[in-house]
This record gives sequence, C-alpha cells and structure tokens, in this order.
Amino acid sequence: MSTTTAAAAAVVPEITTLTHSLSAYNTQQSPPHSFPFDLKIPSGTDLWRKPPAVFSANQPTFYTSLKLSSFASATVKLSLNPEIIYDQAGIVLLWPGRKERWIKAGVEFVDNKLKKSVVATGVNGWSDWSVAGESDGKNVVITMEREKDKGSALNVSCDGEVMRECQWVFEDRGRLENDEKVWVGFYGARPDPQKIAKGDLVVQVTGWEVKVFGRD
Repeated sequence: MSTTTAAAAAVVPEITTLTHSLSAYNTQQSPPHSFPFDLKIPSGTDLWRKPPAVFSANQPTFYTSLKLSSFASATVKLSLNPEIIYDQAGIVLLWPGRKERWIKAGVEFVDNKLKKSVVATGVNGWSDWSVAGESDGKNVVITMEREKDKGSALNVSCDGEVMRECQWVFEDRGRLENDEKVWVGFYGARPDPQKIAKGDLVVQVTGWEVKVFGRD
C-alpha cells in the first residue's frame, strides 16, 4: 500500500454497533431485551410544539443515550395498523438538555391514509411537519443517518427514500466538543384530538440498531 493510500485509509472513521440496553421514557412498560416487541401507546400522547403555547412531550419512548458527536445512524423496523387521525410511530432524536430541540420521523395516519412523516423542531423551537408518500404500515424501516465525512446534516429516510435533510443537527461545534448527550430511540403517539380511541395503539417493533463512530 502506498503512503498516500495508507493515509487516506487512516482517516476513515470506524463505525460500530451499540450494544447498550434501552431505557424507558413516558411509559410504564419495561424496556425490551429482544425483538419483536409490542409497544403500547395510550391515547392523549404526542410530541409536538405549536405556537403560541402547545408543548406536548408525553410520547412513550425507548431510547439509548449517547454523545451527539459519536452518532452515526439509528434504524428501527416496525409495523402498525392505525385507526384514528394522527396515530403514529417511528424513530426519535431528543436533546434532554434542550427540551425545545428534537426530531421524529416515521409513519402517521392523516387524511385517512398512513403517510411517511417527519417533524423537525430545532432552531426556532417550533415544529415543522411534512408528510410524503403513503405506507402500508408493514415492516416499515426508518433511518436517521449523519451525512458522510461527519458533516453537519442529518438525513432522515423511510423505506430507503430520503424524506428530509436537517442541516442544524451537528452544527454547534462547541456543544459537540463538550460531549453533549442525546437520546435516540423508537416511539409512538396517539394524540386522539377527538377523544374517540377505545384502547391503546399497539406498534410491533421488529428491529432496532444504533451505530456510532468509534468503539462501543
């Protein structure tokens, strides 16, 4: 191997899969130790910030805590049968030290259809929501991945299709250098604004994986 090739190979960041156990947030369910796992979502739960004074953050979540600077990717695989408007499930990235900052992505029931959905709540502290194509709700794969070469953006995809690129996630170099912690996990929510739910929304989670730069 030439000196130039060896130097190039040396700067490629090592990526490993985390083996940390999951922690529970906003739920009395015990964290799963294996999959598949049925995540039960009560009505009246949501993660949403809307002016002037809506601050909902009671979504059942299972998460892994890690340094934001080490985050490489996270992927969840799940299935659900939605029944009422805004039934949803997917992946979530939370900043426990900055409650006004988070991203959730997955599938959500709107207009009587299950659609791919992303909500980014960042720089301005309010939620920007977007929906894309439809999903059948079976074996849905949602991924969050940092752009190559440890760039400042986070790419969010569903079933291999990029739905959103969030440019602000890794831009705060000062906090990155100070090892700011984030929580990455899978979640579900059933806002049930019309109060018509007859029980929990059950989401079957069949896979979960988090990868980091460096060694676990």
